[in-house]
Amino acid sequence: MVVDPNMGSSGTNMGWRYAIIAALAIGITLLGLTNGSILGIRPQQTSIPIPVGSGSAPPNPTTTPAPTLFADSDLRPVILALYGQSHQASLDVEQFWSSNAHGTTDDTFARWAARQVRTQPTLIQRTADRAQVARIKRKGKRTRAAVWLSVNGCRNVWSTFVTRNIELQGDADQIPTQLELNTVLDLASRVAISAQRRFAGTQPVDDSPCTPRLRAVRSDCHCSFPSPTAAMSAAARTYLSAMAPMGRDEYIWMERQIDFANMYRGHELPSDLKSGAYLGYLVGQYFLASHGYEEPTASPEPTPTR
Repeated sequence: MVVDPNMGSSGTNMGWRYAIIAALAIGITLLGLTNGSILGIRPQQTSIPIPVGSGSAPPNPTTTPAPTLFADSDLRPVILALYGQSHQASLDVEQFWSSNAHGTTDDTFARWAARQVRTQPTLIQRTADRAQVARIKRKGKRTRAAVWLSVNGCRNVWSTFVTRNIELQGDADQIPTQLELNTVLDLASRVAISAQRRFAGTQPVDDSPCTPRLRAVRSDCHCSFPSPTAAMSAAARTYLSAMAPMGRDEYIWMERQIDFANMYRGHELPSDLKSGAYLGYLVGQYFLASHGYEEPTASPEPTPTR
């Protein structure tokens, strides 16, 4: 047997190395377990904020439940603003069809509809609107509801109604579809924006809950005339009321909730909502007629009380 003369010193060196490595491992473990306190270290705890609603799509109401929404008594200003607009739209759409008896296109209708809002609110009306909105905003009791409605009221709540009605109706003759709802909403937005250009130029305003707004027609707020939000809600309500009439009262209620939320947040004045809703009713009734659907059975509107 041959003995290496360096074996003794080499084994001693390896033993010291293992001892050092073991000591370091124990020290690191203690440092981790004590969060640094063993050495007098107090690491600063920092919280990383998680952005809410920063995605490209707004939260869906099926995954973001609604807070308590506005009471029926809160909605009275919207009921007053929208009173009679659906009936007037029905009369005007009949005139449109009588003058386009040989057929029409969405482009023809959109140009005609945008011209039906002919005048801006008067200074007296604007002053009364501002006072009304100021009274509403002073209450300040449903801010969470207003924000939720502004985020989800453009499309999400109406899409949820469509999904629910498809599940409930089964083989009904008229079933709402997401494609048709999007067509209705897009046309309503297009008509409202076209009407705005007649009064407000083409400069965008960034605070729109639903669609890019044009430059405000007044200096007292960033409101727009007519309201794209109200136009979209009115059009969606009209379409769904015809396709799934069992939920008509709920659609009307949701339309009022969305409109009131935008008034509550200072995005709209009552006259903006009135003109926007009128355009939305035009769009909804035009779409139903042009696609061969039966319009919802007219029911008398109760006389609003102040």
